[in-house]
Amino acid sequence: MRKYKDLALSLAAALVSTGVYKLCSPLFNSMANGFLADFLRQAIFAIMVFSCVLVLKKTWIYRSDLRKLKVGWPAVLPLLFVIFINVLQASDMIPNISVTGFELLLFLAQMFLIGFCEESLFRGLIQNAFHRIFGEDSTLHVFLGVICGAFCFGAMHFVNALRPEVSLSAAALQVFYTFCFGILFATIYFRTGRNLWIVVLLHAIDDTFTFIATGRLSGGNAGQAIASASSATASKYGPLQMLFTLCLISAISLFLLRPKKIKQLQEL
Repeated sequence: MRKYKDLALSLAAALVSTGVYKLCSPLFNSMANGFLADFLRQAIFAIMVFSCVLVLKKTWIYRSDLRKLKVGWPAVLPLLFVIFINVLQASDMIPNISVTGFELLLFLAQMFLIGFCEESLFRGLIQNAFHRIFGEDSTLHVFLGVICGAFCFGAMHFVNALRPEVSLSAAALQVFYTFCFGILFATIYFRTGRNLWIVVLLHAIDDTFTFIATGRLSGGNAGQAIASASSATASKYGPLQMLFTLCLISAISLFLLRPKKIKQLQEL
């Protein structure tokens, strides 16, 4: 029963943190500088997330095992390929960037905090809780923990439907997109020996170039950037392409979590 209680508390931490974040967000709507407002919102989220980690006595999630990282680093390569594609897309928008140096620093700090908050909750707390429930004695059991953690990660992004700029269909597409990315993040997290800072950094880098590519540094706000990204995804991917993407990412995850690699991690 304790492992189910752990999952319930981890899910509650995500709900409470996200709820406080959303309730506090309107307080900053009147601020003239949108980048400062977004940073302050994210800082509140980070404080809530870290407070939950402290209350649950889970600060161990921030410790790193360099031996396991040395063994598991190749798992990062598929995500680096996706990030490279985002970098290429973002390069077209770089000439249109129109922000001050201070706003750029606020934007980068916000991206890091997004990675910190979401990875702490969905990899550090929730995914680990699922691993305790399903076990780690086989590829299938580990993959179930990965899939369930990624599903929670994707589902959380449906709250973006509350933004006036984001339609229900756009929010649903973002849920699917983040679910697929969540599988990669979750796989990397497990294969690198639960080195949370690796996925925090990768998450922040990916979000940085995704937001640049969708115009966040070229006059658009965060909601418009999300809507733009979802529209671009919808124009490129139909149901069959989305199914293929999910199957491909799942196949990559299963390959990276093959029994030989799980055993290798357990022996370290």
